[in-house]
Amino acid sequence: MRETPYGFHYSWSDLEPIRPLALTAFATQMAGSALGYFGLPVESAFDRIWIGGALATLPGYLAGCAVQYLLQPQRFDEHTLMIKRFGGIALALSVVALCVYWDNKS
Repeated sequence: MRETPYGFHYSWSDLEPIRPLALTAFATQMAGSALGYFGLPVESAFDRIWIGGALATLPGYLAGCAVQYLLQPQRFDEHTLMIKRFGGIALALSVVALCVYWDNKS
């Protein structure tokens, strides 16, 4: 992990210790994007896709934590800060998506 002016930056190789969590969250975001495209009552297709994926981020993070714990439980102690930051980003993204959804509902 290298430092940036924002405090941190993770590349794909930096996420290797928590790869099961990251892959689960990504897969959930893709499923949420598809569900959002076909199921959300928002006018713009891009907004439906983005909102669906962003809303799925927090549930994907929680499911990813469960998968990570089942596959590599020792990584929670070794990479606590990375996991907490991932969770903070997931929470923030889901909250922003809820706000955007409420603002764009047709």
